[in-house]
Amino acid sequence: MARRKATISRPLRRALFSLGGAAIFAFAGFVLSIEQYSHVDETQPAEAIVVLGAGVEKDGRPSAAMEARVAHGIWLYEQGYAPLVVASGGVRVRPPAEADLMAQTLLAAGVPQDALIVEDQSLNTGQNAAYVTPLLREHGVERIILVTSPFHQWRAERVFEDVGFEVYLSPPPDDPAEALPVKRIYFLTREGAVTLLYLLSGS
Repeated sequence: MARRKATISRPLRRALFSLGGAAIFAFAGFVLSIEQYSHVDETQPAEAIVVLGAGVEKDGRPSAAMEARVAHGIWLYEQGYAPLVVASGGVRVRPPAEADLMAQTLLAAGVPQDALIVEDQSLNTGQNAAYVTPLLREHGVERIILVTSPFHQWRAERVFEDVGFEVYLSPPPDDPAEALPVKRIYFLTREGAVTLLYLLSGS
């Protein structure tokens, strides 16, 4: 006797399509919230400037995004917004550590050694916050200016607030992720997915 093919009933198919459509709509709204938050700039005096790493090129040079972040961190320091600068980021895809590259640029720009803190072990935003925390607590820091790409601000702020810092966002004005609409959409969509995982994991 021939087996009957398992089929999904029409009402169930409609329900599944409706759920899928609702999920897509909700995700699009969430990404839009992240996009709107990417325009937030809260630059004001604090106790430390925390610059997050952003990748190393194959030849060992900093990525364009990292260069933009470090340049903005230098500008903030030169304008007197905070007396300390933190370079945070370890070895991700390839060496050297992001923080080591950023430290070289910061020192070359005139940031004194005793004003620079290097955290070169973190591999993601959660580790950035976790590993930077004890280094800044030694200096009694509670208020930080956080420098990262605009699309990353929504999640990064929450991660650093979760470990107890008062966070002021200060995005680089020339971040390469903002250069092309297609690139911006890609980074925002990817960030939306990563942020959802962060919120669902509760850590």
